[in-house]
Amino acid sequence: GEPDTGPFLAENGEPLNERGRYRDGVRVADTVLLHPHTDIAHRYWRSILRGGDLAIDATCGNGHDTLELVSILSRAGGGRVVACDIQESAIESSKAKLLRELEGLMERVRDSGGQWLLSPTEPGPRLAGFKGDVAVDWRLGGHEEMLEGCERLGARVVVFNLGYLPGSDKTVFTSAQGTMRAIPAALEAVGVYGCVSVTCYAGHEEGKREQEAVLDLARGLAVQDWSSYVLEWANARNKRTGTHAPLLVLLQRLRETPVTPVA
Repeated sequence: GEPDTGPFLAENGEPLNERGRYRDGVRVADTVLLHPHTDIAHRYWRSILRGGDLAIDATCGNGHDTLELVSILSRAGGGRVVACDIQESAIESSKAKLLRELEGLMERVRDSGGQWLLSPTEPGPRLAGFKGDVAVDWRLGGHEEMLEGCERLGARVVVFNLGYLPGSDKTVFTSAQGTMRAIPAALEAVGVYGCVSVTCYAGHEEGKREQEAVLDLARGLAVQDWSSYVLEWANARNKRTGTHAPLLVLLQRLRETPVTPVA
């Protein structure tokens, strides 16, 4: 088969937004297949993030979204990422993923407590499009407390990946109560045309409650101030549990008006 070129470079040396995809053992172009919610979310973040922006990964987990935000911002000219999780194991897993995946592309030039500065290395990053430094601020704790302390309208993107950390203790997961504190705070944190991106997993009872609470909030936002989109892979189910595929909610701010959900 063809070599795995990684998430950043295609065989011809051009930047590659996603890994090559296969269908029934045959490699297909990105435009042939509909994409899962992660790709759709990543493409949307890429479309709105600019150099100098702040992006917040409110549930960094194993670091997949943190890595994507860092790479987008570096290609855009640089910026800042805040990566938060309630579990120390998640923070450490995310740190390891960044160091592993960015090897040869970006290097950690400063590690000051919970703050990193990542800088493009030479000469490879020019080929990959990496051109700006990215500061990464690691935060251990609940996302609701972290977001409630954020500057209003200061962020461009806030990302939530709800549920539990894959491969870890399944008794530790986000809750409807905590998430319903965190998302309103995230809505106040994003600036005009910024976005709160929420991936919901309804594979357990608390996940179902959490998803319904997120959907109720999305439907209740004033249409003159927010665009609320819900994307669902409608005919896909988990083969083991029978639960529906994850659901992606995108909430984009249109005006500076404070959040006022409608009944």
